[in-house]
Amino acid sequence: MINFATAIRVARAIHGYEWIAKNLSASKPTIDKWANQESEPEKSYREIIMKSLEGLLDERQALIDLLSHPAGYGVQMAGLIHIRNLEDRTIAVCEELYKDGEKAGYEETIHECVEKAVDKFLNIRHRTEYGLDYDEEAWAESHIQEKLEQLESMVGDWHESDSDLPLNEFMGLTSEQYALFVSNPKQLAQEIIQCQE
Repeated sequence: MINFATAIRVARAIHGYEWIAKNLSASKPTIDKWANQESEPEKSYREIIMKSLEGLLDERQALIDLLSHPAGYGVQMAGLIHIRNLEDRTIAVCEELYKDGEKAGYEETIHECVEKAVDKFLNIRHRTEYGLDYDEEAWAESHIQEKLEQLESMVGDWHESDSDLPLNEFMGLTSEQYALFVSNPKQLAQEIIQCQE
């Protein structure tokens, strides 16, 4: 479990002072005191802060674990930013740059420390709001597409099987659901997802 001062240093490195001040109601001097272990807020407030940083810390740790694996994994997000291991075991963080709406090249930084590389990558990701978690519509659409692919795969499986079941029963669909699948598969996928939530 990461300690409070480290959590604040991570949040400061990834999001910056403005985000912490806004989201944690703390001034720059207070943030620095927390990060340097010179002071801490009361326990109940500290627990609230740690809970609010939980997702960020989990994301950071997942990337550190992935990049620390000897296979040399990397992560790319829509071709706009990426983080990857280099042959010499340093880590490259790359961001596609734009000026006046036009692609203006790339900026790449090389890091010897995986934690610093991950912090840089997450700073870019959160600053630029790259990722499905920043686009609820895209996130929902990806779930619908995934469900549609599952349904279509079931149709293919049925055709390849020797099943005597009607297709709707093979798919686990009622007659009404199957009719909706034929007429509006996207709507059926949405309804299935809503029922599963």
